[in-house]
Amino acid sequence: MKPKVSIVVLNWNNYADTKECLESLEKITYSNCEIIIVDNGSIDGSTSKIQQEFPKHTYIYNKTNLGFTGGNNAGMKYAVKNGSDYVFWINNDMIVDPDFLEPLVQAGEKGAGIIGPVTYCYPEKDKIYTAGEDLRFLGLGIKRYRELGKAREVDFVGGAFLVKREVMEKIGYFYEPYFLNHEETDFCFRAKRAGFRVFYEPKSKIWHKVGKTLKKTPVQSTYYYYRNKLLFLKRNYRLMKYPLYLYWNLYLLARFLEKSIRGDKSLAFAIEQAQIDFWKCRFGKRDLNGYSRILIFQPGGIGDMVMFIPSLKILRANFPEAKINIWVAITLSAGDLLEGSGLADKIFRFSLAEHGYWEKLKFIYKLRKKKYDLSVIPTGVNPRKAWILSLLLGARTRLREKALDKTKHTVESNAEILKQIKVKVSPLPWPHLDFAEEKNAVEEFLQKNNLKDKKIIGFHPGAGKAHWYLLWGKDKFVELEKKILENYSDARILIFGGPGEEALCQEIKDKIRGEKVFLALGMPLRRVAGLMESCKIFVASDSGLGHVASTTQTNIVSIFGPSSAKRSAPFGSKVWAVQGECRHPDEGPHDPANDRIHACLQKISVESIFNKVKNILDEQVD
Repeated sequence: MKPKVSIVVLNWNNYADTKECLESLEKITYSNCEIIIVDNGSIDGSTSKIQQEFPKHTYIYNKTNLGFTGGNNAGMKYAVKNGSDYVFWINNDMIVDPDFLEPLVQAGEKGAGIIGPVTYCYPEKDKIYTAGEDLRFLGLGIKRYRELGKAREVDFVGGAFLVKREVMEKIGYFYEPYFLNHEETDFCFRAKRAGFRVFYEPKSKIWHKVGKTLKKTPVQSTYYYYRNKLLFLKRNYRLMKYPLYLYWNLYLLARFLEKSIRGDKSLAFAIEQAQIDFWKCRFGKRDLNGYSRILIFQPGGIGDMVMFIPSLKILRANFPEAKINIWVAITLSAGDLLEGSGLADKIFRFSLAEHGYWEKLKFIYKLRKKKYDLSVIPTGVNPRKAWILSLLLGARTRLREKALDKTKHTVESNAEILKQIKVKVSPLPWPHLDFAEEKNAVEEFLQKNNLKDKKIIGFHPGAGKAHWYLLWGKDKFVELEKKILENYSDARILIFGGPGEEALCQEIKDKIRGEKVFLALGMPLRRVAGLMESCKIFVASDSGLGHVASTTQTNIVSIFGPSSAKRSAPFGSKVWAVQGECRHPDEGPHDPANDRIHACLQKISVESIFNKVKNILDEQVD
């Protein structure tokens, strides 16, 4: 039998490249291998999407971004623990030749400890990027081979290589304080000191999308390269480290001066911090983008929280190592949606409505002592109150909306606020979240109620106590649900409700009757969202749960009356909003006009909503 090989692929918020890498790996000819995908704390749901498309592989989910070193180590340790003879780790922006693995294993069976393939540039498929690498005298430079030739012993191989089980058992794994950069070189050097040989194998071919990460994050990449260069010298040139320190620090001083003179202050700062952190022994993750502690003030409901998720994703993508805290100040349960999502490190639940002025000031002072670098107050907050609160929170940089623009969607307005710190906000990410931890509970619910393989139509007939004026009406929901069941024999109705809506949901269920109507009540918010993912369609008025549905991949039909769909409809590519024409638009529950039910909602017919549902079920949606 051929030796068992585990292939480790690390994904962090990169669906497209990881998918392309896996598509090439699934075509390989080597039979005795497994593929392990390690999610490194992704926040875009990319690994869950990949798992749906490539379900037969092994998946490991890290709760946070452990860096290139920690992320790959998780996969390599799993492989060794489960009896693999070899581990092949590969960057997720690489494509492999179907026959690439056999020559590497053959070289390993002949005595090599680490074997690297020929790496070509992508998409220039005939241009060699590297065929093994040697360090020049005392690590003062790199000689990168760019011709095929014969198999040769080299100092190190990078980007992807096959490593024998015995190597990892003897020297361990990647040195995690590197976090990113120089870890492969260090690993190869440790292996050579332990008596193993490192080879390049010309018969094995892969392709690399060279420089993608560097182009995305030049400041971070520059910092990690130079800090870890010094750390590499310290660990691997112990007798000559002080002369080498002198050389490299003089070199970095020259680079710092060059960047400063040219006006490239961000790269100059990265070089300076690389030296400072090395001498202060600060290794591992480091965020150089200027905001390491971020506070979000969230004064709205569940829907407002959901509509801020795209901005949260933008912040996390631009400041991946920052500590992001959220103060949920009105609907405290809104924070539950983000638990375990990776978007927020800590959620403070402190209600402004339930505490007096003295308690509020004490809480704000507690936050102020944390010395946040950045505070963000979302759209819709009174500008004067937002300015006062920003001042009290005391963050170094304070973002708030200067003037409300009702012509823009709330998601767009929130993103506009972030433009004040010069971050890229387009294209706007969807608010999708990953609810994988709820999978078992959801499966149990579906199994218990015999809902597997049924067309589940989810409904939320409520809108919360304070927003009753947004309700379409329970009788209309009853009529719509009956009509769906009459026309689709395999359809099932699942009625969702929030706190205080139990009686409403039960009344609607009783009026429909039959064994095809079920209730989803009293569940944690993330489980509610996980259950929504099983729905073919979710129908709701302008409500918090309607927005929760937009964190999933389900189709949404949203019914709007006095509130503006243009401003606050669920945000997504599968949303169909029906807007009634209202004489009193955007009026809240305290306005005199709300002493009566809004006529605009009553004018939205059951037939018009049913047709939307029918088009989706019949897959005729344009």
